[in-house]
Amino acid sequence: MLDAIRRIAAAVPIPVNADLEAGYGDTPEQVADTVRLAIAAGAAGCNIEDADNVNGGLFDEAVAIARIAAAHGAIKSSGRPFVLTARTDAFQIGGDNAMRIAIDRGNKFLEAGADCVFTPGVTDVARAGTLAREIAGPLNLVVGLNEASASAFALIDAGVQRISVGGSIARSVLGLVRRSAQELREHGTVLYAGQQIPQPELNALFERARLERGSFNDPAWGDE
Repeated sequence: MLDAIRRIAAAVPIPVNADLEAGYGDTPEQVADTVRLAIAAGAAGCNIEDADNVNGGLFDEAVAIARIAAAHGAIKSSGRPFVLTARTDAFQIGGDNAMRIAIDRGNKFLEAGADCVFTPGVTDVARAGTLAREIAGPLNLVVGLNEASASAFALIDAGVQRISVGGSIARSVLGLVRRSAQELREHGTVLYAGQQIPQPELNALFERARLERGSFNDPAWGDE
């Protein structure tokens, strides 16, 4: 993870947000250490979630809040501008009380130092609007997990201030690869070629990257 952060941060001229999952540790101290390492690697922001992937369910609320507070402390000590996004998996794990849990935890995470609250599992405008009204800070939602997701514009109109796409674009690309192979095998046609980026445009993109980085021998690119 840290190597990927370093490579990406060195290769692009925009801020890089790192999905640090549950902080790669259970305790607040472990979360703080992970955040410090991400900052040193060049990240400009990160997500820390409250899902207990070892024992299942959500971390106890007090523990979850302490983990966010520890991450905030590590950021403050670094003196670097950094966006801390606190993720609650209430809608994926919290059952019938998901909305109440998400709002309660979201506000407590903000009080503990989070800059933004991420609540995956909400893709409809009605619940998005409720969260945006009840959580006293920027709300982040993810779109593209399935075709039923509301449009990003509709969610923004409902008060959402940050939109994530997760791995949906990458999965879509892999879907195109599979459909293309199936088309060629089953029909012998290459209609998929109509969706490709023209080679000159790709060459221009790579040339621009080479000029911006100075050389593909830059460590961020690996071996040429």
